[in-house]
Amino acid sequence: MSKITCQMTKEFLILLKNLYYQKYGYGTRHLNKHLFCEISGAEFSKFIPSMKKVENGVTSYSTTDLVKELDSRGYVKDLGNLRFTLTEKGYLTALELESSLYENIKRFKFWDVLKSKSDLMISSVVSIILFILGLIIGG
Repeated sequence: MSKITCQMTKEFLILLKNLYYQKYGYGTRHLNKHLFCEISGAEFSKFIPSMKKVENGVTSYSTTDLVKELDSRGYVKDLGNLRFTLTEKGYLTALELESSLYENIKRFKFWDVLKSKSDLMISSVVSIILFILGLIIGG
């Protein structure tokens, strides 16, 4: 059993949605057809490196623990024989997680731009104020 994190479960759920999306596109109509395999840990860990653990030269992956966790929440359905599918709840939750992640990234980028351009913005505001004062005084 390996240690999983909240962030890892979110990333794994989004990854499953994206892998499904690559094959079937948007929508939930084919969720039952798209089977994932728990022994694909090496493939999953290419996208989520924290899933891979190496101890004493033995490599293991957190896939089974992640599947059990997501299954207990209703986000995936464990079909047995190391196979599982993404549920509609899991698909929709992944969309929400991805959307909120995208919004946070946009917000941080906006603030980063503001911070990096603060000197330019201050001089622009001062120029505008001086221009308006010039119009009022001169006009």
